[in-house]
Amino acid sequence: MSMGALLNDRLPLWRAADELEVEILNPDPDYGPDYLADPLVVKGKIAVCTLHSILTAATLLKTPDAAARLAGVPLFFTACEGDRLTPAADLLQFVDLLREAGHDNLTLELLPGDRHDLLSGRDGPANAAGIAKFISKNI
Repeated sequence: MSMGALLNDRLPLWRAADELEVEILNPDPDYGPDYLADPLVVKGKIAVCTLHSILTAATLLKTPDAAARLAGVPLFFTACEGDRLTPAADLLQFVDLLREAGHDNLTLELLPGDRHDLLSGRDGPANAAGIAKFISKNI
């Protein structure tokens, strides 16, 4: 049994974060009701095995060896410059780490604004089109 599964067996749900203010994710006033009604959105509770897997992956990706293993995979990163949940500076640092490890097939797109959820709201379709364009070009 993996550590994440063991933890999940003992602590099935853990409040890993306070409930997010909808405006942090996307300030579009039409966004909030859809977000709050969406049953697939995690709203503050997360399975411990999921959290463990996310943290393990994040830790591994900080090492040069792990970053180098991604060198041949086309990667697309996008975020808003003012995102308060995933600061652009952190994303830039991660992209720089990948470049230092020899990854030369990176696309980074920083968008104006302060949204975190880029696929919803007024700009969602345009942002999704940018992602689709990258996928069709690289896969």
